[in-house]
Amino acid sequence: MRKPAWNWVSAAIFLALCLLALVKVVYQDVPRIKQTVLTHNDMQPLYLSSRVWLAGGNPYDPATLTEEMRKSVPAGLQLLNGHCEDDCQIYYPPTAMPIFALTSFLPWKAYFAVFLFLIVAVYLFCLYTLAQTLESPSLKLLFWGVGLVFSPFHAGIGTMNVSVLLIPVIFLCVLRKQGTAAAVLMGIVACIKPPLALLFIGYYVLSGQRKKAFASIGVIALIVAISILRLRGTGWLPSYELALSHFSATTDGPGGVAQHGVANIGFLNLQAIFYILLHSARTAVALDDLVLLGLYVALIVPLFGRSGRLYASENHLAIMAALCSLTLFLPSLQYYNGLLLLAPALYSLRLRPDAARIFIGIACASFALPPRWFTVFNSLKRHAIGTTLSAANAKQLVPRVQLSFGQELAACLPSLLATAISVVLVLILLRWRADSTTTA
Repeated sequence: MRKPAWNWVSAAIFLALCLLALVKVVYQDVPRIKQTVLTHNDMQPLYLSSRVWLAGGNPYDPATLTEEMRKSVPAGLQLLNGHCEDDCQIYYPPTAMPIFALTSFLPWKAYFAVFLFLIVAVYLFCLYTLAQTLESPSLKLLFWGVGLVFSPFHAGIGTMNVSVLLIPVIFLCVLRKQGTAAAVLMGIVACIKPPLALLFIGYYVLSGQRKKAFASIGVIALIVAISILRLRGTGWLPSYELALSHFSATTDGPGGVAQHGVANIGFLNLQAIFYILLHSARTAVALDDLVLLGLYVALIVPLFGRSGRLYASENHLAIMAALCSLTLFLPSLQYYNGLLLLAPALYSLRLRPDAARIFIGIACASFALPPRWFTVFNSLKRHAIGTTLSAANAKQLVPRVQLSFGQELAACLPSLLATAISVVLVLILLRWRADSTTTA
């Protein structure tokens, strides 16, 4: 008699989440999409640079990109008052250019529409595919509902960042234990945004999955060769190094574009916490990387033990979920990359519930909330930007807000939750490894 009641409850929760997702689409996504068709969005630099690359120019030269914007997106340049700064400085690797050049012949609005369609279609297909791995119809509805309302996805739609297309592709590659074809796709992801694929390809290598490792690395090598050959004689390397220095997450000075990201919950890792404690972006990144290295080693080392075969096969989903959450520790991955936490969310619904899985599920579901609901998100962001940018830029922002230490930590709650998810997943895998060793 209780089963139908639970089904009604799950259906009601699903409908409520769908309604919230619809509200986000109508009042958040659609206005942002209309605004970013012509003005700045994260997809436009890739569009401009791939067209320049295809024409044999230097895709990292701001003047060249400005001229390309004048030709291909003139209305956007006019709205920017003739100054192309954010759109005309790109830190994507040269290997991204050949991939996006495949469709860059399209006019900008058509290119934008194709990219938006792909984001939505691939994401919905990913949700459907992953939900099919759950046995209970109630859990399938719950996963669908959380996926539709997940704030990192909507944040990615608002900025049109390529991560919201690549992360569902990663899920389709790794969560269903696909073969060599999936490894090829992972190599393509690495060519576009290396941090998203780094830990997974490292896992292929360290766990002895040679075919997958060779497939990923082979694709990367091929695309590297194509991209570099096209760039010969353009003097692209100094321009690229300059662009990377502007976007460096380790810059303490006012010229660091990513500096404000280190100092707030734009990053879902420990950089914000360490920055608040130590007031040094470089030190914050170094400490965050040390934590990542420690957790990654704790995850990988048991694979070399005598229980490694069992560990690597039967607990595949847990390992992949851990790798997804650990990826968020890498520098310069903004809030929309929190979409990776759908993998731990799926894992929490797959097996019988216990305290650890319930915690992971609740922590992941909390990302259905808008970021600003985490108390003082906007205030901390304004405070951080105001303290790190130059006076000329800072005076254009909202005046700095003085926050207490407790308020700053409260605003970093998403970072703490993402970190806790990673730690719990690694501890679960270590416990399984210890249990299997004791049994043996």
